[in-house]
Amino acid sequence: VTVQAQPPQHMRLEIILVVLAACTLLLLRVVPIRSTETHVPLQAQSPLIPSLGVAYAPTPVDRLRRAAAVYVPDMFLNDSRTPPLEFERGATPCWADGHYCLPAFHILGVYQAAVRDLYTRIAQHPGVAKHAAVSPSFYSEAHPWKHYMSAMAPAAAQAKQ
Repeated sequence: VTVQAQPPQHMRLEIILVVLAACTLLLLRVVPIRSTETHVPLQAQSPLIPSLGVAYAPTPVDRLRRAAAVYVPDMFLNDSRTPPLEFERGATPCWADGHYCLPAFHILGVYQAAVRDLYTRIAQHPGVAKHAAVSPSFYSEAHPWKHYMSAMAPAAAQAKQ
C-alpha cells in the first residue's frame, strides 16, 4: 500500500487560486461572436486527435481549457453548462440564453490582502453587481462547477438587469 503525501493546505489554496484565475481569464476571452459558430466539444479542440486531419499549434486558451477540464471536469460534461469559446464584446459573459453567467472580473487575494476592502469600495459603483460569495474562503476548496455557477447566480441575475 502506497500513501501519497498531501501538499500543505496553503499550497493547495495557491494552486486552486492560480487555476481558477487562469480559468476566469480563459472563459472571459472576449471576441466578437460570428453567427455561424457553434459550440465545439472539448475533445474536438485537441490538437492531439488525428481524426481532425488538421495540425495546429495549441494556443494558451487551448491549454487553459484543457487544464480546466482536468481540474473541473464537470464543467465540460453538460453542453448547456459548458461556457462557449467566445463571448460578445462588452456584455456580461452569459450563455444558454442567459441561464449561466460569469462575473466580468474576479478579485483574488490571499488572507489579509485587503480583498474585502477593495471589493467594498468597488461595489459602491452602481454598475457593479453585488455578490454574496465575497469571502477569502470561497475558493479555498475545489467544488463542482455547478456549485460555482449557483453561487454566482444572484450576482449574474443582478448584472443582467
